[in-house]
Amino acid sequence: WRGELFNRRKDGSEYLEDASINPIRQPDGSITHYLAVKEDITERRATEAALAESEDKFRSIYDTIGDAIFVHDVASGSILDVNGGACRMYGYSREELLSLDVQGITADDPAFPPQAARDYMRRVQEEGPQSFEWMARGSSGRQFWVLVNLQIFRLSGGQRVLAVVRDIDGRKRAEQELQQALAEAKALNQRLA
Repeated sequence: WRGELFNRRKDGSEYLEDASINPIRQPDGSITHYLAVKEDITERRATEAALAESEDKFRSIYDTIGDAIFVHDVASGSILDVNGGACRMYGYSREELLSLDVQGITADDPAFPPQAARDYMRRVQEEGPQSFEWMARGSSGRQFWVLVNLQIFRLSGGQRVLAVVRDIDGRKRAEQELQQALAEAKALNQRLA
C-alpha cells in the first residue's frame, strides 16, 4: 500500500505523511512482518500549495493585462505562450495562437516580410530590448498598428523572447487624419495667398 495520510506526533500535533507499507514474506509465502517507510511531507505540501496559489495569481494577472504578451522560442521562432490580452487583441483562442508564427499574425499591407521579423529578433539578441511599430492582422482579417517591445530572457534552459504588444491603431489613425488635415490646410493657405 502506498498513500498519504495524517498522523500524530507525540506532542499531539498532526502532520501529513507519505507512507509505503510492504509485506515481508517468508519462503513459504506467509507474511510475518510489514515494512513501513514514512516521510513527513507537511512542509512540501504547504510549499506546493503556496506555489500553486502564486501561479494562479500570476496567471490571473497575466491574462487580465490589456496588452498582448507573447513568449517566443529564440531558436525556432515558435510561439510558446500567450496571455488573454493576446487572445482578445487578435481574436484567436490560445491554442490557435500557439499554432501560428509571427507571419501568421502580421498584416499583408503594408508588407512586413519574414526577414523583417528575423532582423528584429537578431537585433534584440545583439543589442538588447527593442521597440518598434508593426502592422498586425487579427483572426477576422482586420489589420491594425501595434507597438511591439521585445526582450530576451532565459526560461527552462533556453533563450526566449518576451513580446509585449500594444494596440496603437487609434493613435496611428488619428496621426494620419491630423497629417491629412495639416496638408489640406497648407494647400488651402497656398491657394489663398
